Amino acid sequence: MSRVLIVDDAIDLGRLLQTSLTMLHPTPTSAVVPSAEEAILEAMREKVDLLVTDLRLPGMTGQELTERIRSRNPEAKVIMITGLTDDIVLQQAESQSDILLRKPMEIQDFLAAVRKCLNMDETSSAQAVIETEKPETRLPVRLADLRKRMNALTTLLLDHNGRVVAQAGDLPDMDFESKLGQLLVTAIGYGLKVSLLLGKTAPENVMAFHGETYHLVLAPVGDYVLVLAADAQRTGRHLSKVVDEVLVAQKEFSMILSEMESNLPSAVVTGENAIAVAVLEGAITENNREIVPANEVENNEPDEDLEKFEAIFTQPQKVPPEKTNADEFWDSAAASHRFGPGSASRLTFEQAHQLGLTPDE
Repeated sequence: MSRVLIVDDAIDLGRLLQTSLTMLHPTPTSAVVPSAEEAILEAMREKVDLLVTDLRLPGMTGQELTERIRSRNPEAKVIMITGLTDDIVLQQAESQSDILLRKPMEIQDFLAAVRKCLNMDETSSAQAVIETEKPETRLPVRLADLRKRMNALTTLLLDHNGRVVAQAGDLPDMDFESKLGQLLVTAIGYGLKVSLLLGKTAPENVMAFHGETYHLVLAPVGDYVLVLAADAQRTGRHLSKVVDEVLVAQKEFSMILSEMESNLPSAVVTGENAIAVAVLEGAITENNREIVPANEVENNEPDEDLEKFEAIFTQPQKVPPEKTNADEFWDSAAASHRFGPGSASRLTFEQAHQLGLTPDE
């Protein structure tokens, strides 16, 4: 399998170019480094079939790097990328490279240059690009790719309710969603407010949380939250590298979700890839069973139990009597029962005394 080495001190661009290589079939192995010196070390470890380098690099230039790489491997192909406009510099770069690309460039132009340098079948590669470019397909592919590159436990997307809508890998905790989902979304919400106060209409903030067993790195992507869970022992002190990767992925996932939203009326997807699209459309599924909101259920038959229940709250309430002391209560009770002298329900004092019901004097 071919190996591509990408060298650019703008690490975001380098990662973006590396990610775009997954659109090719077969996908070449690749590595990204920010300097010519690191590129030479990579070339010493493993043969490089294609060098993709920026013309201007800190220290050694892209042209000098090309000479060093080809001194070890004369057959190595070279793609140079530059934003310079000096005609002499451009002529020298063009003579030293197989293909010279000018910034800003389209990803399709870059992929076409890679295919040409690696002698790839353009027909099959183009078909692979078309299929992979579907946003509903790219979303799970990119989640899996990010997890693989970072050797993470899982990568996932949370909606505004803290529910997992797309996922690659196993959750670090069985109750991760119920325990942390909403909290993570809330944390990102406060981060977005800070970004807006700082004048960022398109936030580029990332949050990182250190844990005992795993670390979490979060980033807002559209109306969702990108979450990467990394094993604490494996990640060690390299969490900053994970943060850099998530910053790059943030832009790509935002673009993918934006494309999915624009394609919703005509998007047709099946299987697990449909989960994110279904959420964007407002449909929530649980075990492939659609849950319809209660206010959308059509039911014209009256519910007798419900009517009885509502009647309890519509009946006029009885006003409770005012509180009185004990003497007033018994005086009132006695006055309400008017028994005559001959009433069978009442004894006179004399009658009670004759029956022995009065206390002895």
